[in-house]
This record gives sequence, structure tokens and C-alpha cells, in this order.
Amino acid sequence: MSDDERTPTVETGAMARTPEIDLDPDAVEAAGPPIVLPAPPGTVEVEIIGVGLRVRGYMRKTQGGRFSDHVNLALNSLHLFEAALVDRSGDVHAILSEDLFITRRQIVLISELLPGDPATTADYVIPKTPREFVAVAPGFVITGRLHLSEHAAPDLYFESEDPAFIPLTAVEVRGRMGEGFRARYDFALLNREHVSAMGLRPMGMSSVRLETVPPPHAPGF
Repeated sequence: MSDDERTPTVETGAMARTPEIDLDPDAVEAAGPPIVLPAPPGTVEVEIIGVGLRVRGYMRKTQGGRFSDHVNLALNSLHLFEAALVDRSGDVHAILSEDLFITRRQIVLISELLPGDPATTADYVIPKTPREFVAVAPGFVITGRLHLSEHAAPDLYFESEDPAFIPLTAVEVRGRMGEGFRARYDFALLNREHVSAMGLRPMGMSSVRLETVPPPHAPGF
């Protein structure tokens, strides 16, 4: 048999090897259409923005408790199923793990993407007044609405360490680590541990002009 006959052939057509997905969610060349994640039974879809991380996946539903309680009462990590990387456009392009544990202290913000009844998922059990809210975290500017009870003192709420994750509605996250990064959520929880500054703004105030906010020193996605 000649050397030419021993040369391996390249498979084509249906037998060709499927190209691997690039784990960089912002790769210049897309690795194909966005991935649709199957929802495991008894779970809710969530998205997490963390330190150098943006992930979407599913968490087990809590029985008789609110989503915010589940996150705040977690010990060291949150357990995600079918976890995948999300790019700056909000599309899923790379599967990370079928079973992923994310360290709670590394989470900047977590959102339940398909909330149910607001009375059970958001912090609305007692009458509260929405206030326009702004916070600065490493690499991010977060705006939204903070719901405070009638007699709550905002300064004491900001100084407190409880709850560890602040519930917000109408949330917008903007980042300085990448041009044009923006994400919006109907309801999300903000980790106090990553907030370097926060306060209230007049109701109806427009989005923060990022050029007026000093760029923080933090890694990007």
C-alpha cells in the first residue's frame, strides 16, 4: 500500500464532525444560533451577573417561600442546572455545566427571568413605596426601584447588612468594562457586598450618564 493510500480522508457531509462551541460568549465569529436551554421540572429560570461572569440557568423552586428569601438564606453557593454563558446581546452561546455551583459572594446581581405572582416573588408583602435607586459596583452602574415601607429610613437601610441581597424592580445594569453593555430585568436582587455606593434619586429621573461616573478598576467579562 502506498503512502497516498494510507493518508486519512477528511469526512464531509452528514458524517463531518460538529464544530465545538467557543466558550468565549463574545467571540467575533458566532458559533451558531443561540442555544435554547431545556427547563428541568420544578425549576425557575434565572440570570446571574457576577465578577467576570454572566450566566443563565435554572434553580429549584422554593416551597412556600419567596425567591428573595431563597437567595438571601443560601449558605455559600447557589445551585444552577443547565447553566450556560450569556453574551452581551443576552443570547446563550455556550453550555457551561449541567450542574453548576456559583459562590454567593461572587454574585453581583441575580434575576428571576420568569417571575410568577409578584406577591410571592417580590418583596411586596407589606405596603411599600417605590423609590428610584442607583448603585455603583465594580464594573457596573445599577438603577432601578427600591420598595421601602412608609416609615423606613433610607440611610439606615443603606447602612444595614440585612438583607444581603437588595430586591429591586425595573432594573437596568450598565457596564463600563465593554462598549454598549446593558441588561434589563423586571425583578432582580443586588448583592450589597459588591456595592461601593448607593442612593435614591428623584422619581422619573432618566438613566445615569456613564461619562459622569468614574470608571472602576475591575475585570470585564
